[in-house]
Amino acid sequence: MPINLNLPKLKPITLENSSLTYVCSTWVMPKSKIQIPICSFSGTLGTETSIEKDICFMRWRSEELISLVKSSKGIILDLRQISFETNVVLDVVPSVIRSRQYLVRVVVRPEAFDTVNGSFFPNEITTDYESIFSDIAFELKDYRLDKYRQIQERPQLPPPQLIPVSLDISSIGFECYTWRYNRDVSDSGYVVFQGQYRYGSAGAEDALLIKWRLNQFCDALGPSRLIVDLRELDYQWGDDLSLYPFHFLDPESKICFILTPQQVSYYKSTIYPSNICIDEVAALRDLGCI
Repeated sequence: MPINLNLPKLKPITLENSSLTYVCSTWVMPKSKIQIPICSFSGTLGTETSIEKDICFMRWRSEELISLVKSSKGIILDLRQISFETNVVLDVVPSVIRSRQYLVRVVVRPEAFDTVNGSFFPNEITTDYESIFSDIAFELKDYRLDKYRQIQERPQLPPPQLIPVSLDISSIGFECYTWRYNRDVSDSGYVVFQGQYRYGSAGAEDALLIKWRLNQFCDALGPSRLIVDLRELDYQWGDDLSLYPFHFLDPESKICFILTPQQVSYYKSTIYPSNICIDEVAALRDLGCI
């Protein structure tokens, strides 16, 4: 919890409210250095009131996986173990995949095909898991190490050997809350990070987790203002730390970072000076709430 609650009433929230489970892996395309990340999900999508949490869960796990697999040119989303009780728009493909026009393959059971067909491009969705790998190998043939060899048809491949990938990459703790300024029509956010940030390049995965959680919080809540409390994060240096969520990239946006006076010098290359505060009251003042 924040140390000094000189704020409007804080409401604790939990981002991970989905009952779905997942398994992550990668497949190395034969005769290439290309890895294709695979996210396999299981469970039943929620009701109309909770289904958005399940969709966020799938999209976030896919985004996390794709950010860990550096040599990827696409993603496979295996939804064969997902039960669909109603037609739904599945916004689960990471935006980075769309922006880079990477390959997407989504696998569902035959009986679920019509339920989710409108959520993806026609060439992206299939019910045939086994054929996906030869299709991908053919479509990405220009990335093969022997790319000058003429390949006219889909190659026959052995059963894929999948490499497990863990998304449990950091011990950094994370708490999040919402609060509302009385002149706003939407909630604002208060995020707290805790724990030991590993020094230098060893902290790359800590930085990645912090980036994930900040963007996921903003994706889920769309806060009008954001306070990020770093006083309980033991950070001294690391080149990979990125603390501005996509919604608050403009230094003039309504975001404040609370630091202890001793921490200010550690973050001088990471946080704009105008966004630094030493307590909640100063943060509220800078955000125009006092």
